[in-house]
Amino acid sequence: MGDYDSFVAKFHTATGIDLTQYRQSQMERRLTTLRDRRGYANFTHYLEAALRDADLLAELMDRLTINVSSFYRNPERWHAFGAWIAKNREQQGTLRAWSAACSTGQEPYTMAMVFSEFMTLSQMEILATDIDPHALGVGEHGVYSRDDLEAIPASVRERFIHVFDDTKDRFNDELRARISFRLHNLLRDDFPENLDVVVCRNVLIYFTDDAKEKLYHKFSRSLRPRGILFVGSTEQIFHSETYGLSQIAPFFYTRMP
Repeated sequence: MGDYDSFVAKFHTATGIDLTQYRQSQMERRLTTLRDRRGYANFTHYLEAALRDADLLAELMDRLTINVSSFYRNPERWHAFGAWIAKNREQQGTLRAWSAACSTGQEPYTMAMVFSEFMTLSQMEILATDIDPHALGVGEHGVYSRDDLEAIPASVRERFIHVFDDTKDRFNDELRARISFRLHNLLRDDFPENLDVVVCRNVLIYFTDDAKEKLYHKFSRSLRPRGILFVGSTEQIFHSETYGLSQIAPFFYTRMP
């Protein structure tokens, strides 16, 4: 067994994260760059050090989980998303939504702010999950730099965000209360059910084709009939009907009745 393959096996045992489900060329390249930057000659020594050093392991997890996110990423799509939900939502009770692989929380906060345009905060329930506990901690705390928050419309910032310190602001308690952050492994853990909305963007491109097929089936089953799945810019689902999904617009799919 090669050095990288041995690392993958031992990392799976230690963390429950199965890197064989990710595209190997992309993942090995990312991790080799990080390993070399930290001065380790091979993956065996690098993993041994990471399992002893919480900061080194947190950095490794951050690289593995590709924590790149921003508020209102592709704003025109969020606008279309909100408009579709407002027009087609059949239920008047609580809207149940899931931000899968939410990274440091920008996506679920964006969801909450978009939903607030056509319902009260008390009518929404958002589950935000990720495999990285450090990223989840950032989201749960709800504190971001002012530069990060600039993408949020000024009127929305005034409504939901208050000053935290000289350089950062924080989402208010009312909005944060609508989002539950939880640790979750897409490839291993059970999915929530009977959801109105699932958002999983710019994540599936890193998985193998077999892993993506399994996830599409699981996402579809997690939605109620006519629930909506919102994916990333490079994640068009070919033959979506195979998964019980129907494309309603670019990047948007609904579960068929």
